[in-house]
Amino acid sequence: MAGNFVRIFAALLLSSAQSAHAADTAWFRMLAENGRQMGSVRQDVEPLAAGRRITEISVMRISEAGNTVKTITERKVRIEDAQGRTRSIETQSTAGRISTRSTALIEGDIAAIARHSRHGTRTQKVPLPPGVRFDNGAGLLSGWNTAQTPRLDFLNFSLSNEGVERVTLELRPGFEADPEGRLFVIRKSWDGERLRGVSAQILNKNRSLLRSTQSVLGTSITVERSDDKASQTPLRPVSIIRAVMVKSPFRITPEALNGHVRYSFTPKDGLAFLVPQTGEQRMTMQDGKLVIDVCATCGVAQSLSEAEQADALAPTHWLESDARLFRQIGAEMRYEKISDEAKMKRLAVRARQHMRKMDFSGHYTALEAFTSRSGDCTEEASVLAALGRAAGIPTRTAHGLVYSREAYHGISHVFMPHSWTLAWIDGRWTSFDMSIGAFDATHIVLTIGDGDARSVSSAGQLAALLEWTGMTQVKSRKAE
Repeated sequence: MAGNFVRIFAALLLSSAQSAHAADTAWFRMLAENGRQMGSVRQDVEPLAAGRRITEISVMRISEAGNTVKTITERKVRIEDAQGRTRSIETQSTAGRISTRSTALIEGDIAAIARHSRHGTRTQKVPLPPGVRFDNGAGLLSGWNTAQTPRLDFLNFSLSNEGVERVTLELRPGFEADPEGRLFVIRKSWDGERLRGVSAQILNKNRSLLRSTQSVLGTSITVERSDDKASQTPLRPVSIIRAVMVKSPFRITPEALNGHVRYSFTPKDGLAFLVPQTGEQRMTMQDGKLVIDVCATCGVAQSLSEAEQADALAPTHWLESDARLFRQIGAEMRYEKISDEAKMKRLAVRARQHMRKMDFSGHYTALEAFTSRSGDCTEEASVLAALGRAAGIPTRTAHGLVYSREAYHGISHVFMPHSWTLAWIDGRWTSFDMSIGAFDATHIVLTIGDGDARSVSSAGQLAALLEWTGMTQVKSRKAE
């Protein structure tokens, strides 16, 4: 269910590393929460005739269900001109037998992005706002006077997220002064005003990255600077399924699963954030606590504008609903004289029968997953969303938490990261879960997207910011 989180969070950690300003080579170790080295990163900065090339190569090993060990590699190359302006970015990712490549050509105020896979190339153009950065703030750090400017706030382009995100850097409370001149920093990423992720970093006196730790539900991943010998020691695979589980504070009964559950959370470190509201989920803030009600009818009144509907029907890089395979299946279902809800259920059954193999190692598009017939809950949510759009039903993907009431990899009664599909049915967003089989009151939505990596990774990061304080089954009073 949650396997691709390791790769996504590792990529996030790399994206937060600041490049050196001269020819240099830097090594980093990638550590699991127990200190086991699961990966390594090498960063090279090379001068060119008119600019420089910054190359980052990461390698990590993970174990999947059945103790299958897989190696994942990623290579990222960024080219700058003589004035230090980024002209192109390219990433090449390989997980097992599947390899994808993404490129971005920077042309004035436009980034022309292309994603290349065995199914062809998909392109899009992303507008770049004035002042957007491509170096994760590296050019700002060398002159950062924390006394005059307590917080850096800038826009940064991310190829892995296929767009621009807002980033803030501020000193960690209680660590403002260090005798070695290091900076202990909190890095936050934002989608507008919505918090999307938080990591803790340590910068040396020259403002280069020494250590970065990213929390995710149930675990954390750390990237720390090291020498080349330490970084190249044999990697020890980490079981990703066990890593991202957390024990449920309460045992949830079958009655509660099919009923109404109210969850209460206290934001850690005061980092409160809003969660989506759907046809089945309602959020309120009560005395500083985040209260989430989940049940089949717990949601709030919603509307969907023509623009929003068109957006939820359009093909994307991740949901290729215009691909021939999806169009063929969608056409068969589109004109069936049944409700949209019944169509989504039929599509879920068809997709479930087609997807035969679990693969926890990567983050694949709907078409990549459907043709390989493999993936985890994230890919299954994307496949069903793409099929729904091909059938003319507006869909999105939901990412958050779910309760595993059956023994799962030797662990039962845990909450774990999960993804499923939302479809616009009878005037509200309704859940369809082809992985588990059905929606229940333990589906907690933290982010909503289009199968994109950013929405998936953000859900895991936000889950790590929640401290469970209460869980109650809400029962309606019987009429007297």
